[in-house]
Amino acid sequence: MNKIAGGIALAFESHNFRLFWTGQLVNNLTVWINRAGIQWLAWELTHSFAWLGVIGAASMVPTLIFGPIAGTAADRYGHRRQLLTAASLSAANAFTMGAVTLAGLINAEILLALALFGGTTRAFTVPARNAMVHSLVERRHLSAAIGVNAATYQGTIFVGAAIGGGIIVVAGSGPAFLTYGVGVVFAFIMVASLDIAPFERKPGPRTSFFTELGAGFKYAFAHPGIRKLLLISLLMALSVQPYQELLSGFADQVFGGGPGTYTLLFSAGGLGAMLGGLWIARRGRTHGLTRVMLGHALAALIGLGAFAISPWLWLTLVATVVTGSGLVVATTAAMSLVQNAVDSQVRARVLSMVSVIYVGAPAFSAITIGALASRLGVQGPLFGAALAGLAILALVARAVLAEAVDMERID
Repeated sequence: MNKIAGGIALAFESHNFRLFWTGQLVNNLTVWINRAGIQWLAWELTHSFAWLGVIGAASMVPTLIFGPIAGTAADRYGHRRQLLTAASLSAANAFTMGAVTLAGLINAEILLALALFGGTTRAFTVPARNAMVHSLVERRHLSAAIGVNAATYQGTIFVGAAIGGGIIVVAGSGPAFLTYGVGVVFAFIMVASLDIAPFERKPGPRTSFFTELGAGFKYAFAHPGIRKLLLISLLMALSVQPYQELLSGFADQVFGGGPGTYTLLFSAGGLGAMLGGLWIARRGRTHGLTRVMLGHALAALIGLGAFAISPWLWLTLVATVVTGSGLVVATTAAMSLVQNAVDSQVRARVLSMVSVIYVGAPAFSAITIGALASRLGVQGPLFGAALAGLAILALVARAVLAEAVDMERID
């Protein structure tokens, strides 16, 4: 069985990791249920690509503002403490959104405000959650655990989107938001149950918060390997990720479909992500990961181009699977390489910069592509994003490969 499971089995040897993963699995499933609910409700309320882009961006923009601050706070005050605090606020926001929607009081402006608050809690959740993996497994199993943790988030798109679509069709977006609140509470319980050592700051004089914040930036941009990984991450975030925010409008405008077509497209991307996530988690090793990252970034960009211009739904679904798979493998590989290379004292700060890229950068791209789609149609801007991404990847690939040995080294 271990030979079949590969690196996945190594990660699950840890009881703490099993608890953590169970909580994150349920939470991540409901994240995608919530996301489907927000996207479809935004389209129902506005029928505007511009609004879709703005509301999609609302859940991401706070990470641009608070991400590095959140990473510094997690390194300074403790990863678990911050994760539990942010989860409490996130659950309260989800229950509020569900109640307001079911009461018939929701409008685009209220949805935007609640999405912004949810995005703020996410900004503090992500770096703390990602940095916690190192306290859950042995060093020799770290690469496998990172892959499993990152892949689980993307892999749950398939099931979460399907469940979310079903909830929306049967009962509307309100119950989807309440389901997310329950998922967050479950994850809170699992994290609170972990048997890990209490947080302790490193010995020595206590520096100011903003000094520590600046030290994180200085470290990341002075490290040649991490600097290039951040560049690849930015490329994927700006060119490929924004397509996910426009799927509901794409289903309607290109294929004249409703929630069923939207769910098909969303689930196709989720299926690709799940398959890609399982593959890279099973791979479970760092050697050769740089080439894996670049190859799958190329696949994601080609898939996005085909998705954008395909006139047939079946081909669009195939292209969406390819795009979803390439995106999750490339981004998981980049995250694994960053975690492998980063110094433990600045881990959450550096990971918060990755979060800023993966969560925040698509916000601006989604707004831009959404605005262009409102004027030109959605297919052209998405195809242009794919072409631009391919051109940039061709320019930077050689420089990234030059850092592979250092980024993949396990001491």
